[in-house]
Amino acid sequence: MFTEGITFRPRNGLSAECYWRVRKWCDDNGFSLSDVLNALMPPVAYYLENHCIIDDQRQMAMVELNVGELPIYHCISGRVYPLRKDTQGNRSVIDTEKIQEAINYWKLRNEHQPNVLDLQLLDAAQQ
Repeated sequence: MFTEGITFRPRNGLSAECYWRVRKWCDDNGFSLSDVLNALMPPVAYYLENHCIIDDQRQMAMVELNVGELPIYHCISGRVYPLRKDTQGNRSVIDTEKIQEAINYWKLRNEHQPNVLDLQLLDAAQQ
């Protein structure tokens, strides 16, 4: 849908350790990193939309999770950078209207075609 390149780079410290722990779990159990990240997207989206405070002065966001607060920084190589904004001061790098169109498309599709097996619990008849 978008031509934006998407990459995941584990950073130093705890995130790098956890990345490799997740990769080991995936390898041990036959899953891929995409399987795990796809399953995590719905709760991550919920918490970002409903329990997040953007702190422009500290160039970070703070997300309140059930297990505690989760700070989010825009950083590269151990250095915190300003939050990305376009020339008008908007944070979005992609056109906001296109993002909303994508949200609307997938919301409607998921309501009418909920066939995403990896995110649905199998009932006893399917197991």
